[in-house]
Amino acid sequence: MKYIINASVKKPNIDDAVIIEIEDKLKNKTPITDDETEILLDYLCYSVRMKISDDIDNDPFTRKDLVASSIIANYFKELGISYRICNTKYIFDKNVTENNFIVADINTDLYGNSVFLTYLIDPTYRQFFLSDKCNKDNLVVEHHVIHKTPDPGHYIHQEDSYEIAYFLLNGYSFLDLEFANIYANSFMGTRTHIKEKEFNFISSIDAYDVINTGCKHFLLSKTELEEKGLLLEPKKQLIKKM
Repeated sequence: MKYIINASVKKPNIDDAVIIEIEDKLKNKTPITDDETEILLDYLCYSVRMKISDDIDNDPFTRKDLVASSIIANYFKELGISYRICNTKYIFDKNVTENNFIVADINTDLYGNSVFLTYLIDPTYRQFFLSDKCNKDNLVVEHHVIHKTPDPGHYIHQEDSYEIAYFLLNGYSFLDLEFANIYANSFMGTRTHIKEKEFNFISSIDAYDVINTGCKHFLLSKTELEEKGLLLEPKKQLIKKM
């Protein structure tokens, strides 16, 4: 597959003992360090990608965002981590390209204080960066009304491409105003059924607010995930079952 931005995926070295220690801290409401957060989210996104694909190097993860979000949400629920479900058609606009992702609050040790830092997690985002779907030939306008657009990747500005490449690699990012703006407006660019010159983007503050609020949207249940062999549980639970 060809992508408009480098869309390699991260393959971290996973130490089960370290993951168990981090999971136990979170279950016990003990804050973790920034390094531990990175280790946990690296492990989570890699594990999700491995579960939804037999070839994570080449699979664009097209239409696998709902399953991925379901796995992530269940995992966070097991750890007692606060999370929000997000669907782009509910939080941005009903006429944008649909995508599901998760926003979570990680209990973090910041200079000796317990602070909840928010992360946007979307390990399948690269599905929107395929070269053949991210060019102007995919724009269809009839009678000055937009009926079809290129995929969200087309609307990433050049100056933001490095940050997005890093996000595509990892599958997650700290959620601040800047990243909320970049991510949200990649989808707002795909809005259809509007006039060709109609304003099509939202502010950083509005983007942050709607993403951080989330929405009510169905996900696959724990039982459904288990039946499909897609369940990801905290490692200590798996070890106890042996």
